[in-house]
Amino acid sequence: QVLLEAWHTLQRAGVIGSCTACLVALHPHRAELRAANVGDSGFIILRRNPSTSQSTLGTLDAMGAAKSRRQYHVAFRSPQQLRAFNTPYQLGRAPDDKGDGSVPDGRFETPHDASLTRVPVRSGDLLILATDGLFDNMAEDQVLDIIEAEHERAEPQLLA
Repeated sequence: QVLLEAWHTLQRAGVIGSCTACLVALHPHRAELRAANVGDSGFIILRRNPSTSQSTLGTLDAMGAAKSRRQYHVAFRSPQQLRAFNTPYQLGRAPDDKGDGSVPDGRFETPHDASLTRVPVRSGDLLILATDGLFDNMAEDQVLDIIEAEHERAEPQLLA
């Protein structure tokens, strides 16, 4: 709803340009993250690996925890939306679009094309929301290295 309203406002104003978008929010009453994503921006959820006394059998965490001796593993990765290699879905308006914004430009996506996701979350999960600037240039292991080295002593703004 938020993404759709913002997109309509920009279309009516005739703003030229394009972008990817990723909006996330915690459900007010459930341990659930909800997301709307257009393009190759996105998020990962990092979760502490359980101690050996905690069972993860039958959960999505079983595979991530078993593969690593790290403190954290990637519990969820949002899907990318690409038209082709290095061509992400984009919200936008081109300079040669002479319409009034009421009809979408077929060269771009609309908020209706967003990937809608609902993901269970736990206390202590870390959310990393980023553009392709991070995800295309750093492997997940590098992100985990930074988080594990700095998480206990750094403020979230410094990690960002």
